[in-house]
Amino acid sequence: MSLLAPRADGLLGTLARAGVGLGALAVDRHAATMADAPVAADVHQPLDVLRALAAQVAFDGDLTVDRLAQAHTSLAAIRFYHMEGGDIEGEFQRAIALDPSYAQAIHWYGLYLAATGRSEESVRELKLARDIDPKSLIIRANLGFVYYLGRDYDRAEEAEKNTIQMDPSFIAAHGYLGQIYSEKKQYAEAIDEFRTALSLSPGDVAGQADLAYAYAISGKRAQAEEILQELQSVGGSKYVSTYDWAVIYAGFRDKEKTLNALEEAYVERNGRMVNLRVHPQFAFLKPEPRFQHLLTQVNSSLSARQAKESSESAGQR
Repeated sequence: MSLLAPRADGLLGTLARAGVGLGALAVDRHAATMADAPVAADVHQPLDVLRALAAQVAFDGDLTVDRLAQAHTSLAAIRFYHMEGGDIEGEFQRAIALDPSYAQAIHWYGLYLAATGRSEESVRELKLARDIDPKSLIIRANLGFVYYLGRDYDRAEEAEKNTIQMDPSFIAAHGYLGQIYSEKKQYAEAIDEFRTALSLSPGDVAGQADLAYAYAISGKRAQAEEILQELQSVGGSKYVSTYDWAVIYAGFRDKEKTLNALEEAYVERNGRMVNLRVHPQFAFLKPEPRFQHLLTQVNSSLSARQAKESSESAGQR
C-alpha cells in the first residue's frame, strides 16, 4: 500500500483508487457536461457519474500521485458544479500541487476563478493549461469563454476563431462565439454561429435556447417564439432544463419568467448556474432584488477561499 493511501479516504479515496478524473467529461454546454450529465433524462448529477465509474474499477492497492491529483480535481469539480460549498479552491490547489503539469486541474481551476469574478487570474490559468495541452480544443474554447465572462469580447472572439480554425466542427467554439457576437450586438453573426452549432448537433436543446435568445434579443421575436413553442410542445420526449428556459426568456427580457427559471435551476443545482455572477446574458437582472438574493445564494457556495493562500500558491508556480 502506498504511503499516500491514508491521506485519501472516503469519496476522495474511492475516486483516486478508481483513477477517476474529468478528462472524459466535456466542459461546455453543448456536450455531455458536469452540469448536465446524461445519467437520466433530467438528472444533473455528476457525482453519480463518478460513483458509477468508481464502482466499475477494482481497487489495485496503490494510490499514485497522479491518481490523487485526479481525485482532488474531481472532488473540487463536484463541489463546484453542484454548488456544495466546502474548500473548492483548496481542492484544486492541492491537485495542482501534487501534479503541476495536470492541465485538467489547472483548466477547471481557471473556470472556478472566472465564476467567482477573478477574471485576470482565470485567464492566466487557462493560458497555462493551454500551454501544457496545446491540442485540447475545449481548453482553447474555454479560454475564449473566460474572456467573454470577463467582458473582453475581442480577445474572446479571437480565441474562439482560433479554436474553430483548428477544428471547424467543434461545437462549443461556435456556441461560445455566438454568445460573444450577441453581446457585441452583431446579431446576424451570432445567429449564424448558433445555426452552425445546431447543424453540427441537430436538436440540441442548449443550442436551440441560444438561437432563440439571439432571435429575441435582435428583435426577431416571431422566430424566437417559434423555437419557444416547439420546446414547450415536446412534453416528456425531450428534456429542457430550467436554465435553458432562463436563457430563452432572457432574450425576451422577461424578468419575471427569467427569474422564475433561474430560481428553479438553483434549486435543481444546475451546474451552469455557477457563472450567474459574471454571465453577460443575465446582467439586465442585476437591479432586481430577487436576482441579488439568488446571487448571494450562489456566491456563498463558491466563494470560500483565502486570498493570501491563493496568491502564495500562484506565486510558487
